[in-house]
Amino acid sequence: FLGLTLTARDGNGSAIGARVTLTAADDRMQVREVFGGSGTGCQDDPSLRFGVTGWKGPFRIDIRWPGGRSQRIEGVSGDAIYRLIEGGNLEKVN
Repeated sequence: FLGLTLTARDGNGSAIGARVTLTAADDRMQVREVFGGSGTGCQDDPSLRFGVTGWKGPFRIDIRWPGGRSQRIEGVSGDAIYRLIEGGNLEKVN
């Protein structure tokens, strides 16, 4: 798996609305979006998880931030959880 927690800089700290595309070296892709929740009093986990068992890395991450900015990160390894602040560098947390 590959885990990712985003922080936006536009006042939307949880990056709700961000769209992330993960692309493997063999061009397989997955897309995830950060959602705020559904219903009254509900909050979805803002962390994103990608199942990449059997996929060939390294991976590329493309992010469309809620404010409209785009960011690309290449050479990402699987089997890890990462944190990213908009415009910054990917930080491995485990």
